[in-house]
Amino acid sequence: MAYRLAVLGYSAHSLHQRKLAARNVVRDLTQGRLALQNRDVRDLAQALGLDANALMRPLSDTEFNAWAFNSASTRYRLPVWQSAQKHWTSANYSWRQTAEVLGISNGRLHQAFTPTSTRRLLYPQALALTTALTIPEGPRTFLAHVPHQWREGCSPMSREV
Repeated sequence: MAYRLAVLGYSAHSLHQRKLAARNVVRDLTQGRLALQNRDVRDLAQALGLDANALMRPLSDTEFNAWAFNSASTRYRLPVWQSAQKHWTSANYSWRQTAEVLGISNGRLHQAFTPTSTRRLLYPQALALTTALTIPEGPRTFLAHVPHQWREGCSPMSREV
């Protein structure tokens, strides 16, 4: 549910502004910490003017991997960036080249490495970077220094567990 809402552009703030629920409820919903019954999903879809099936269908493998990667990258922001930096440095990419691949400014890329930054490496950016660096394992490569359970969340095999 949280992934679907994010893809559709709904944040906790925007849902709270619609007065759908209390701030802590919509925050938990958009952060994937709240499970909804089918009836609740239908009510939410109706309140947002969406088809309930758009919120209820299972995630595709790509969507699942994107959600798992983004979750790990949010929780372990700096180690993910540092791992990406190790890879682009070993491929002789400059900061400017890397920023261009990621679709951000060079300044924003440098800012991502500051302790107070909240900028995370998103799945589409990680996919673009691993493609440019010809890393066959894809974005999951950048999760090498995060705890095992977070890395496994980005594996299609983990869906079977």
